[in-house]
Amino acid sequence: PAFSLWISVNGKILEYKGLPSNDHPDYANKKQFYEFVLSCLGGREVTYVISRSWYEPMYKLPLNDDDLTDEHRAFAEDMCVSCCLRSSGNSHESCWRPIGRLRKTSKNSQS
Repeated sequence: PAFSLWISVNGKILEYKGLPSNDHPDYANKKQFYEFVLSCLGGREVTYVISRSWYEPMYKLPLNDDDLTDEHRAFAEDMCVSCCLRSSGNSHESCWRPIGRLRKTSKNSQS
């Protein structure tokens, strides 16, 4: 890609590294997922989207970002890392790499 593609999962910034070669057995799935992320999620915090997509009965279905508890956010992050960063059980095949972390400020802090 000409420009970097980043997403944030629970404050951790992931950068897209690129698709595997065309002969990779999972190339079509990874390309389709990349195109979805690029068009819908690129540059955004995706924890809320993950929490709504991967429903876990232990947590209520969030209606907005404020409905997510810290534990629910951690669960969504774990689901994303398990799926995206450890594809095929081999992190070297991942299309994503962690590059940083967003600093979280309290809602009561002054600018």
